[in-house]
Amino acid sequence: TGYHSDVSYEHQPPGITILTLLSVPSTGGDTGWVSQVAAYERLSDPIKKLLEGLRAEHSGFPQGEGARRDGKFVRREPVKSEHPIVRVHPGTGQKALFINPGFTKKILGLKDEESDALLQLLFKHISQSQDIQVRVRWDDTTVSLWDNRVTAHTAISDYDVEDGKEGLRHGFRITTLAEKPVGVAGLASVW
Repeated sequence: TGYHSDVSYEHQPPGITILTLLSVPSTGGDTGWVSQVAAYERLSDPIKKLLEGLRAEHSGFPQGEGARRDGKFVRREPVKSEHPIVRVHPGTGQKALFINPGFTKKILGLKDEESDALLQLLFKHISQSQDIQVRVRWDDTTVSLWDNRVTAHTAISDYDVEDGKEGLRHGFRITTLAEKPVGVAGLASVW
């Protein structure tokens, strides 16, 4: 799925996430995180200004359709939300990008080609800024905790996920409910 914030399509996406893995491959299967605050801060001032007034559509429909297609359990019908692209953390006041290639489908108010080009630029900016990323190698004592509102993460698929001999990632995730995302100057989420 690439770097993402968990279930960003929810009207109130999670705040704090806690994850522990009970089984991991013998090699690989790490998790990477990136600071969406640092990613935002690195943008030029004109791009920041543009993004601060925009919302993006986040959709859970592709995830739900994929689960149905693969015969997996679908907890409930998918939803979509329109969230500010630049989210303001309620506790720190920090501005952070709030987009991801898994769930962010388009920027509202832009032509499709403008939206696609800008999203691809931002996704690349987030995924390739390695000096604002961290990586965890899991073992049976590792527990990770992060703020889903200002970070994005990815499972690093550097092992053959189809080969049962290499092992699978299996664990538990707990998330807390957070507030509705709010952007700069009070730009609200809608649905």
